[in-house]
Amino acid sequence: MNDEWRDTFLAYARLPEHGAKVEQSRVEIAKALTARCYVSYSGGKDSTALLHLVLQQSPRILVVHWDYGPGFMPREIEHEI
Repeated sequence: MNDEWRDTFLAYARLPEHGAKVEQSRVEIAKALTARCYVSYSGGKDSTALLHLVLQQSPRILVVHWDYGPGFMPREIEHEI
């Protein structure tokens, strides 16, 4: 990620709308954690953000990632992540 993109994301994260979405996500995650739940983690940005929010509330939750090989996750991208 270059500096311009990083600055853009950081600016968005300071907006009240972003904070409201994060808080609503935390509420929904708390509801889901009252039952047996699973997080599908692909390693992409969306599932990484979701997993981060879940781990903030339940740090001992079991996380499993399955690697389907270089056809689905090119090795150069895997190493970058």
